[in-house]
Amino acid sequence: MRRPRLSHVYQYGGRQSESRSTGTGEILPLIYGLAQVERKGTPAAPPYPGYPLEASPRAAEIWFYGALPLLILAAWITTQGGLSCVYASNGRRSGEARSVDEGGKPKET
Repeated sequence: MRRPRLSHVYQYGGRQSESRSTGTGEILPLIYGLAQVERKGTPAAPPYPGYPLEASPRAAEIWFYGALPLLILAAWITTQGGLSCVYASNGRRSGEARSVDEGGKPKET
């Protein structure tokens, strides 16, 4: 049984080189060397300015602890048919106080 070859052979312009690595850090200098080309240095880029993101959590606090709960509460009240726990002046719930006979007087219960 023949063992698999664990290295890569690179050939260019009659020259040959072998490497076990496939990373750009080792392969690119090897290829430039085979081509007899001087590799130009890449300009050093500044570090990514947005990482890690240092932002104030104030907007998220307002949304999650204020606006979102109020929005959920308003949606719940709307789906339930409005507020039904408004009390009449006599201390009864408004649903009970609205049962008025045709004479304008509350019904005796």
